[in-house]
Amino acid sequence: MKKTDQINLTPELQEGLEQKVKALHEIIQDIGETYPSVAFASSFGAEDIVLHHAIHQSSNKIAIF
Repeated sequence: MKKTDQINLTPELQEGLEQKVKALHEIIQDIGETYPSVAFASSFGAEDIVLHHAIHQSSNKIAIF
């Protein structure tokens, strides 16, 4: 069972989540193209892990430290 299976996601919530994830990936792509030597300083908190995962999924070589 996936974690999201435990949450009652209405179609509206699912669509909103997908839009936000898409926007996050677009922002990360833009940052990587605009600033090729950018790095992400992470404290490995919950919010940072979300960004870490999104950066990892992108095609950019954004350093994480």
